[in-house]
Amino acid sequence: VACSLCSEKVERDVLTLHKDEKCPQRIVICEYCEFPLPAVDLLKHQ
Repeated sequence: VACSLCSEKVERDVLTLHKDEKCPQRIVICEYCEFPLPAVDLLKHQ
């Protein structure tokens, strides 16, 4: 199935894991300023 966040094709049984931990478009919180942003942008942000 395709991830609704990044469109990557992943197996249905690992979709939740992908969205929670591996998807580059998942929303993470910056540990310094608590700003929510996509994981792929975190390093550039910090």
